Amino acid sequence: NLATTEKVEILRGPASLLYGSNAMGGVINIVTRNAKKDGVYNNVNIGAGSYGTAQIEASNQVRSGKFSSTVAGQYSRTDNHRPNMGFEQFGGYAKVNYDITNNWNIYLNADVTHFNASYPGTVTAPMAEADQWITRGMVSAGIENHFTLSNGRATNGRLSIYDNFGRHKINDGYNTKDTTKGPQKNLFRSTDALIGANWFQTANLWRGNLITVGADYQHITGHTWYTDRKTGEEVINGPKQSDDQSNDEMAGYI
Repeated sequence: NLATTEKVEILRGPASLLYGSNAMGGVINIVTRNAKKDGVYNNVNIGAGSYGTAQIEASNQVRSGKFSSTVAGQYSRTDNHRPNMGFEQFGGYAKVNYDITNNWNIYLNADVTHFNASYPGTVTAPMAEADQWITRGMVSAGIENHFTLSNGRATNGRLSIYDNFGRHKINDGYNTKDTTKGPQKNLFRSTDALIGANWFQTANLWRGNLITVGADYQHITGHTWYTDRKTGEEVINGPKQSDDQSNDEMAGYI
């Protein structure tokens, strides 16, 4: 949601030091804007364009002493410039923050987005019913610290727990010019979750030096299956009816 975004940080290359083991190729970190002064702040953005394009964003931010909160919602849609190429997305975001002291704060945030999208295929091989319905979400909580050392240098750190999760339903569609194949009978389904904990502490102990110590843990799970398009019941597709996967990752670093 642009109304609640203060800045976007792009880190090229491996960034697992601060963002976990999945940040191998780089990180796009969106920093949420916080209210600087006590009060209630509201923001609404509305836009529209060609091909049935429309979007609306709304946010509410509150600061009262050591407490601050942000609640935001977003909706957008477009038909795009070709048939069977529509896109629709809506989501919500919430964050609460409390400054325990000048050096310590705790936070809790949640972000859920759902979108529907259609793939039209190429111009020479147009697709029909190539649709997907995707829901992705994240919940996290943590405690952060920021200190200025006696020599004027700084140290900061964070301990956080989080859960990234998703639900997916996909219709692979069919080529409308291929008379040997028709609409899909089954829909691909999947769910996944990444539950983890992350701790790090960074210190600038002397000029030109930065030391970071931390640990990372992730529990990754996933489930895939197929459902009958008409009845919604789970069906056998190939040698397996469904597939469950899980994995644990742990790391420590300095």
